[in-house]
Amino acid sequence: MTVLTERDVISRPVFAPPGVPAERVALLREAFDRTMCDPEFLADARHINLGIGPVPGCEVQAIVAKISAPPPEVVRRLREIFQPQ
Repeated sequence: MTVLTERDVISRPVFAPPGVPAERVALLREAFDRTMCDPEFLADARHINLGIGPVPGCEVQAIVAKISAPPPEVVRRLREIFQPQ
């Protein structure tokens, strides 16, 4: 169920490509976090009825790692469940 439900936590993720230096990732995460707290940004989001529920970058990274490589038996079972009849 984790593979199916955890992706909802990161419904609109923001990614950087592999190999981005850690310092750059930290700066990007800080900028994102500051934006998510910016009163003007939040007012604009409310104005267009855009729900804002940010998830910290380290949590998103952990979720992606967890759901991007599920065990083979989980993949097999999900295929069985969702395969069209």
